[in-house]
Amino acid sequence: NRYWQALTVMRILLEHDAYRARLRPLFDAVRESGSTDLGPLLAPIFRTDWASFERDWTDFCRSTYAE
Repeated sequence: NRYWQALTVMRILLEHDAYRARLRPLFDAVRESGSTDLGPLLAPIFRTDWASFERDWTDFCRSTYAE
């Protein structure tokens, strides 16, 4: 029941310049850890925290999907 959240997170990772530029290291880290948990990867991969990522994601969703 949270597919929309997962898909919008993937979309921001693909479309937001700062996140897209770090996708290769993200995929490498996911493969190495065997986990898709983004939490522990935000700081080392994207140099951000949950609060900042959530703000970016919320802004992205509002600008992309708001009428």
